[in-house]
Amino acid sequence: MFLNVNIIGAGLIGQTIGRKIVDCKSALVQSIMCSSLKNAEAAVQKIGQGHAVANLADLFPADITFITTPDHKIKSVFFEIYTLNKFKPNSIVVHCSGIEPASLLKVENEYQKTVSPSIYVAKVHPIKHVSCIEYAVSTFEGTYCVMEGDEQACNEVAKLFKDIGAKVLHIKRQENYLYHT
Repeated sequence: MFLNVNIIGAGLIGQTIGRKIVDCKSALVQSIMCSSLKNAEAAVQKIGQGHAVANLADLFPADITFITTPDHKIKSVFFEIYTLNKFKPNSIVVHCSGIEPASLLKVENEYQKTVSPSIYVAKVHPIKHVSCIEYAVSTFEGTYCVMEGDEQACNEVAKLFKDIGAKVLHIKRQENYLYHT
């Protein structure tokens, strides 16, 4: 199955992941959203694929949605997409925070049953300083990426990250603080 992905908050890490996905032909990048449409259009150019969107209501539902915003925006972005019902049934949502657990993206079951289909969540944090996309892309091979979350999400996202050259390290939620101090 060929996956399609969305990238929300396509800054340095989002663009790096997106570009690696495109370069390795690991998935199809669909919607890209940033703090402005102009930034999203620039991200599309750097990633080499995708459609810039101005707001979350314009997202195409995807198999995997990456939320690569600053940490303090992850939860609110997730809940806005969730409330808009823009997640495909059984899709995966991934954030890339170093410190926040995947469970940041959990929704109470009672609410979930009435608003949105099942979604699986994961956190993937590349242990890499990214200050230049071109350099980050060219040196991504062998980058360690720490991952935790729902088993279904982690299995699929680990395959994707291995395809783009990462070395995936699975951790337990309570171990987030051990590598990010």
